[in-house]
Amino acid sequence: MSIACTFFAILLAQQPAPTDAEFKEQIARLEAKEKADRLDALSWLARHAKAKNAELAIPALERCIRADPEAPVRESAIVSRTDIALHLKKPCPLVIVEAMLDKDETVSQAADLLAGRFKQFEPGSLDVLLRVAQTDWGKYAGTVMHLAKFGTKEKRAMAAIESALKDKSFGVRHNAHCARFQATDNLQEFLSYFIRVRDNPDRLLGDIDITSEAGKREKSFCNLAQIGAARLKAEWSETRADDFAAALLKLLDDPSPVLRRGATQDIGASAAKIDLSEFDPLNKKQPEAKEPPQKSKVALKLAKLGVEARLRELRDSDPDKTVRAAARSALERWTLLFKE
Repeated sequence: MSIACTFFAILLAQQPAPTDAEFKEQIARLEAKEKADRLDALSWLARHAKAKNAELAIPALERCIRADPEAPVRESAIVSRTDIALHLKKPCPLVIVEAMLDKDETVSQAADLLAGRFKQFEPGSLDVLLRVAQTDWGKYAGTVMHLAKFGTKEKRAMAAIESALKDKSFGVRHNAHCARFQATDNLQEFLSYFIRVRDNPDRLLGDIDITSEAGKREKSFCNLAQIGAARLKAEWSETRADDFAAALLKLLDDPSPVLRRGATQDIGASAAKIDLSEFDPLNKKQPEAKEPPQKSKVALKLAKLGVEARLRELRDSDPDKTVRAAARSALERWTLLFKE
């Protein structure tokens, strides 16, 4: 933090807490005729969202979100209402979920984005989210990810996620796969999906016009999904080594050669520890002298489970030649990393 920012933070902290009267003054300004006055009041409320009496503004903020005629005012009110709820450690307010149905796209997007900061939702939110999921906007927003937070106990939420898995859009289906994983934590199922995306992305994209803007967006989304999958597996290699190792070994016995081959490739790729900063597009670190690769946690777990012998079996005996080739390549990496 710069000296100027530090000084400003200290100065702000030394200011006296706003009184109830000051809050009520700003709340009254939310009824002002001029949009600029209402926005100025909302800016004041946002700066004091952590004040102990900030709850006084909740009813007025919710009226703004639901009824103000100006989209920038509604959007600003959503931000302030979110900050107050987060500071109070409350669930996502129903009014923010309802704002996902706002007629203005910037408002609905703001509501969708800010709802993602909450782990729980107020009663009544599920009904609204299910309505959002039926809209064209809702399909492409984070709606299914919000539905996932209701978990497997809410059958209607899971049914909506399952329905999105059948959507014609890859982007919608991908979000649904992510949501189902969040709801079920079934790592093997999610890994299988990632393998299929990497193996044949064009098939999963379906019949799209790659020259159209919509087709280009779908293609870009698919590319980003593959990058995200690679990063997540690198994380699993360290943070969920036991689960990741178990899933990989299970897939080595799958009837599908696509999954056997993909699991074999992932075993080879995850043997060495991966620096997650390599996935950061803003990473501008200068290349450093290469040090010997370190074994990942999942590699150490797989070694204890006898994966090397299993890879040899696949290399020598698998009925599919592409699986045999993948096992051969993985064994080369494995042997190089674990040699004495």
